[in-house]
Amino acid sequence: MKLKTICKVAAQEIRAEKVSTFLLALIVCATIASAILTVGQNAAQKARVDELLASASGRTFTLQETGEENRINASVCQAIHRLETVETAVCLGDITDVYPTSLQHIVNVPVQVIDQIEHVTTQPVKKADNYLYATPNALDKLSFKTSSGEVTDPHTNLTYQVAGQIVPTPGLESLNGSLLQVAANPTQTRFFKMIVTAKTLDSLENTRRAALSLLGNPNANQVKVVSHTGISQNLKIIQADVLNYQKTMLAQILAIGIFLVTLVVFGDVISRRKTIGRRRALGISRADLITLVAVRTMLIATITGVAATLLSTVITYYYFAPPPASFLLSTNLLVIAAAGLGSFPGAIWAAWSDPVSVLRTP
Repeated sequence: MKLKTICKVAAQEIRAEKVSTFLLALIVCATIASAILTVGQNAAQKARVDELLASASGRTFTLQETGEENRINASVCQAIHRLETVETAVCLGDITDVYPTSLQHIVNVPVQVIDQIEHVTTQPVKKADNYLYATPNALDKLSFKTSSGEVTDPHTNLTYQVAGQIVPTPGLESLNGSLLQVAANPTQTRFFKMIVTAKTLDSLENTRRAALSLLGNPNANQVKVVSHTGISQNLKIIQADVLNYQKTMLAQILAIGIFLVTLVVFGDVISRRKTIGRRRALGISRADLITLVAVRTMLIATITGVAATLLSTVITYYYFAPPPASFLLSTNLLVIAAAGLGSFPGAIWAAWSDPVSVLRTP
């Protein structure tokens, strides 16, 4: 028989054998729903952790000088910025505060001294000695009608022009909320802190070591390092354990599904043994009969699987976290394949049963 004919006959049997069709559909639905609502949630959590680790925040560390050796300076920052594994590095100096000249001390906004504005943002910026650059949150505090205006330093009564809004590059989110002032003479400016973002998570530890080497390998009492390296490594270990757990649980769910499908298909072929016997007597080959039973089971699994996946995805979207699309697709394919595999014992039993004996059975 041609595959097209087998599929047509399988579709007819799906409509005719309502009980076995319903049971198979129920098993497939339960298998997919169980996989998505259990293993799928772990996959969703893993995807979110992967995204966090791959983000610039997960690749950033800070160096805080606690001594008076002036180890963190503009020249060292430039050297660290030029490292192949570094995405950006910025030096931070004194912090003061200013207020909008028109508001007279109603609100104060911190001003952070930096070595170079180009290390903080990729936006083109205007440059002048008395310019300050506003991050989005700082601009909200200033309540300017436009993205520029005048602010006053309450300590010196000097006024500065806010040159507009800049958005810090990923990894420098801690600067959001401050006005940024470029040091007039970076080589003569005292810097106390440095924020460094590595290009990749794998290069984070090597970048940290290289940065400390350029600082003269200071001890913890001279330079304090705040890094996500240890957290990232622990998360990777946890993820490996979770992945093994996912594989085990998914294998158990599929094994239960295969077992139940095998039982239903066996019961179905036994209840329809006379119909199957007549087909064998009329000349259908064993291979075609096995294919017919498997195709019928897999058609039910495909139709039910798509419906169960859509329903489970909607539930996870509103109440949990939707698993990655790759997980949904692979789970569907695995369940369909498992259903087909579970149908083989019953199909083989039906194909090798003697049609004459079957037809004589009352």
